[in-house]
Amino acid sequence: MYRLLGKIGFTLLMAAATAVPSKAFAQSCSTSTAYYGELLQVADLDGNGTNEAVCNAYSELNVVSGTTATRYPLSNTYWTLASVIDVDGSPGAEVVLKQGNQLTIIKHYSRTTSYFNIGATWEIGAFADVDGIAGNEIAVTTPTQLRIVYARTGTITDHYVGTASRVATGAVSDMDGNAGKEIPLEAGSNLMIYGRSAGLRSFYIGGTNWKVCTEIANCASDMNGVTGAELLLALPSEVRIVSLQSGTITSYWIGSQYATLRDGVRDFDGVAGNEIAMAQGGTGNLLLLRPRAGYLQTINGAGTFGSSWTLVDYVNLDSVAGDEIRVRSNTNNRIYRVYPRSGTVSAE
Repeated sequence: MYRLLGKIGFTLLMAAATAVPSKAFAQSCSTSTAYYGELLQVADLDGNGTNEAVCNAYSELNVVSGTTATRYPLSNTYWTLASVIDVDGSPGAEVVLKQGNQLTIIKHYSRTTSYFNIGATWEIGAFADVDGIAGNEIAVTTPTQLRIVYARTGTITDHYVGTASRVATGAVSDMDGNAGKEIPLEAGSNLMIYGRSAGLRSFYIGGTNWKVCTEIANCASDMNGVTGAELLLALPSEVRIVSLQSGTITSYWIGSQYATLRDGVRDFDGVAGNEIAMAQGGTGNLLLLRPRAGYLQTINGAGTFGSSWTLVDYVNLDSVAGDEIRVRSNTNNRIYRVYPRSGTVSAE
């Protein structure tokens, strides 16, 4: 039988990852004459198409290219590597460190280091281009604020949240159709979304037993055919679709436990906007949420795949735009084809 991952859980299939060779021979922290520390990561830091080695020498960070090392001294404060990513739009990636009260950014392209004082308690929530200009901004949460660090300009903007919050990292996306991405935060009983156009907007959800879907592809995607992504929210017996573009929340009552199918946010009808495929607990019904049309479709497996079944895959079986769903009955082990547009089921 399919498995439901908790009251508000989304299913997630972990696919085996295939190693991808780097575009250039990986550098090392050791040369024939010196040892420059423990290897942290290999990346192109100066934009010349060749990877450098990022090496931890504790009181300094060394960038090694061939037999040459560039040393970046660090203060006597415990630090951790946050990411190696482009944060300023200049050639190559930057090395971002979380270091005590400050965010430290090493810009190897210019051989400089930048420091941003954040405060005593903080976490990096996401790296994302929020202003539509090359380079990612850094979204940082503190006990009461969202702080956006602009490494390109050396500035920080502060946005008052008022309570502890968590960035829904996997749902960071363009939600309004304007250049730059928006940042969703789970903040107590409110969903808050930051964007450069509208600032920080609040959507009341109620309680704390809810979450933004981040674990499945297309959880944040166009679901209504209008430019800009919608967000999928899970609650114990319902799902909600949040549209920043229209400023609305639409609720769909399920009435029981449920789980979104693996890769189940996709186009099932060939019309602009994704649908959401779910399994309903207890009944075993296959549910198709159609946000654009505003209704929840129920496909009962009585007489076909039954109440106990397993997802096989998604395939375009009728040469008409939109995927069909193949499921295997756990009762008779037969595979059935589900046609979402018509709601019909046939055995293979």
